[in-house]
Amino acid sequence: SLEGPSGDFILWQLRIPRVLAAAAVGASLAGTGAAFQLLFANPLATPSTIGTSAGASLGVLAVLVLGVSADVGLAAAAFSGAVIAGAGVVYVSSRGTSMQDVLLAGIAVSLAASALATGLQATADQTATIAAVRWSLGHLGQIGYTRGIALAAAALIVGIGLASQGAGLSAMTRGEQ
Repeated sequence: SLEGPSGDFILWQLRIPRVLAAAAVGASLAGTGAAFQLLFANPLATPSTIGTSAGASLGVLAVLVLGVSADVGLAAAAFSGAVIAGAGVVYVSSRGTSMQDVLLAGIAVSLAASALATGLQATADQTATIAAVRWSLGHLGQIGYTRGIALAAAALIVGIGLASQGAGLSAMTRGEQ
């Protein structure tokens, strides 16, 4: 164990911001996962089965292949990829009548996004591919208090938004009754 200025720096400037960021992201993922399960009335519904995770990864990989590595650019690419994948699910399932159709459409979109990501990885340079894999696994490189607090604020906003919609999401699980 390190004591003194080195230990204080490692704890307060490196470890605590990472713990804060990891807790904020974990809380957001848990809340949105629960919302997906309520919305689709299926305990197996997750961002992975709806296609948004694969869309986000594809968006980040596409941006990394283009040479953009700024955190804001990666976050925007992930969000855009997830939205596009979600729109694809809505489009594919628009002719369906049940939640199972939506889940099947999500799986189809997820597989298509994964196939496109694999194609990009085959054509990308090794640095971009490694950066994309690190990002998709939750790399928490150098994150400071500013980013940690921003993530905590975003998690709080997501939590408040989901809590305010809890009754509506629960009502949706009961169907037309």
